[in-house]
Amino acid sequence: MTTNIYEIASFLAKALELYSFLIWIRILLTWINPFPKEGSLTSYFAMIVDPYLNIFRSRRLMIGMLDFSAIIGIGVIQLLQSALKIFAYYHTFRFAWFLQLCIQMVWQYCIQIFIILLIVFLVLRTLGSLFHSPSLMRAGLFAEPLLKKLQMALFPNRIVKDLLLCVIALALAILCYFAAMEVMTILMGLTRYIGF
Repeated sequence: MTTNIYEIASFLAKALELYSFLIWIRILLTWINPFPKEGSLTSYFAMIVDPYLNIFRSRRLMIGMLDFSAIIGIGVIQLLQSALKIFAYYHTFRFAWFLQLCIQMVWQYCIQIFIILLIVFLVLRTLGSLFHSPSLMRAGLFAEPLLKKLQMALFPNRIVKDLLLCVIALALAILCYFAAMEVMTILMGLTRYIGF
């Protein structure tokens, strides 16, 4: 029985799927136990997963206490895993397919996550302004820099209520989400014209 390259690609895709699952477990365990003791289950997951995630760790991928490096790392694994699955199934691989995978991964693991989080923070901030709730206002604190830039751009010399700014920013964020979806759809359609 001989093992061909397509079976190896399929095996590697499954191994990457398992590793991606381990990364998700590590993420959940850091929420429960952020500082693991040596010999604990969390420390073993850290020894397996953290060397890979350290490649992506950067201050630019952190917003406050939230670290998005794991999501970028999972996105790269998903890209490789999908490429290997396609190669194993079709016994060929085209540049257009890889380009489609890259576009899809950038959308799913970067743009979409960022816009959805922004919308969630803006909804919390809007509800905080509407109900005068300090805890909701603090929960939507990540939207503060965007709101300041929006006020300077739209209302440079006026004082505007926070609720109005939040509603405008929320509407713009939702509009950006749907516009980005359309751009991704157009880009995916354009890759069909690549012949190789």
